[in-house]
Amino acid sequence: MIQEIKNELDSVDITINITKSAGKFIVSVLPKPKTDDPAKNLLVPFIVKGEDPVEVEKILTENLVKVMPKISESTNSMNSFLDSVKEMEAKKKENQKSKVSKSKEKTVKSEPVIEKPKNDLFSTVESKPSIKVPEVVKMNEEQIEVFKEQRNSNNNIISI
Repeated sequence: MIQEIKNELDSVDITINITKSAGKFIVSVLPKPKTDDPAKNLLVPFIVKGEDPVEVEKILTENLVKVMPKISESTNSMNSFLDSVKEMEAKKKENQKSKVSKSKEKTVKSEPVIEKPKNDLFSTVESKPSIKVPEVVKMNEEQIEVFKEQRNSNNNIISI
């Protein structure tokens, strides 16, 4: 059995539990992919039951030979995906660092400071005009219904 699945054991460990109960052999096999991807926890064990140990071992081996390559391939895909995510995060950090360094290189233009005459201590300093924010108006029930109808007619559903 091990000979048939030895190549897949590079990326997947398996735990085999063998029990004899009421004259039957029960073998449960839990694959454990060698990956950090939390999807590995979604794999479930498969179970082989039977009275004849030779037949149980034969069925177990046949199923392991079929299933292990698929689990190994999935594990490799998970690891490739995680590697690409790490690579993208590293590039993102690198881009952010380069943006910060470029922004530091640019000189910031500042407005000249207007000094008050020394004898005019009570005059006010001119300030920049403030930005006006539009006033928020609460909609009544009728306006809300009209708004909902307009949104629904555009196939955009918004819950209010």
